[in-house]
Order: sequence, then C-alpha cells, then structure tokens
Amino acid sequence: MNRWRNYGMYASLAALLLVVLQAFDVKVDVDLFNKIVALVLGVLAAAGIISNPTTQNTWFGDDKKEDEQ
Repeated sequence: MNRWRNYGMYASLAALLLVVLQAFDVKVDVDLFNKIVALVLGVLAAAGIISNPTTQNTWFGDDKKEDEQ
C-alpha cells in the first residue's frame, strides 16, 4: 500500500498518460501538461497525501522487509 504514497509513481503515471494520449493523436500542450502535473503533485505532497514518512527509500525504491534480508 505504500506504493500509492510514492511521488515517483505518480510522476511516471503522468508521463505514461502523456505518451498514451500522443499515441492516439490527441493534441497535448506538453508544457501546460507538465505544469499541471507539477502543480497537482506539489499540492498532494504539501497536503501529505503522497508523502510516506515511514519509508527509508525515496522515489521508486521499496523498503526491504525484515524476512527478505
């Protein structure tokens, strides 16, 4: 469940959405799209919705569980 609180995951999903839209010939202003994504992610991070203070790794790294070591 901690993956849903990962800023990097949402940034990569936004990039995937942009690629999919462009693959279907949808005209997208990339600069505006990037600004909107940065704004939304910034607001979510500031609100504490997508920040996970319990993790030791950031972005795409998962914490190792005790039994995996």
